[in-house]
Amino acid sequence: MPPRTSHLINGIVYDIYGIALEGASVSIVHTNGTLTATTNSTGQYTVNLSSLSSWTRGDSLSITANKTGEGSKTIETTISSGGGQTQHLTLEEEEQVEGMDSESRAKINKVILISYDKRDINRSNALPVQIIDSSDYIDLVNNPSTVWTITRGDGQPDSETVTMAKGDIYKRTFTYTNNILTARSKWAKQ
Repeated sequence: MPPRTSHLINGIVYDIYGIALEGASVSIVHTNGTLTATTNSTGQYTVNLSSLSSWTRGDSLSITANKTGEGSKTIETTISSGGGQTQHLTLEEEEQVEGMDSESRAKINKVILISYDKRDINRSNALPVQIIDSSDYIDLVNNPSTVWTITRGDGQPDSETVTMAKGDIYKRTFTYTNNILTARSKWAKQ
């Protein structure tokens, strides 16, 4: 294709939980340069290949998304025909184990936890998390009673409430855009 031909690459970057992630860095590497973008409040990014000196349909691209503390993901793809293409990326956790080589780290990152305490992980048996309230450590593994509030027609939760053994209640809410979970609030003491 002639230089400066427009070809948009866009998509959504999701965190490890499948929630659209704001502020993730996206870089697209082509033999003629690297293009970058940052995801907006709905996790979307857009890059136009017209910023490259030249490109051709079928050229290889490497697309990397990452955000400190959230994880990263790299995919290899090719430039498709037409005026653009969509490439969504879901980040993978990065294990920071001192002295571990990148191949071993990649193997660890591909492990998906599907059960805990000999039971499947699902909404009624969510993976335990820890909440820190001021300087007080709260153990959510051993003593919560969790309630999901679901009023949405698609079955997605509006909020999650946890009652601790001491009687303290914590709640977080969920925000959706076009039926896609886009944000979770921090746990708040009720």
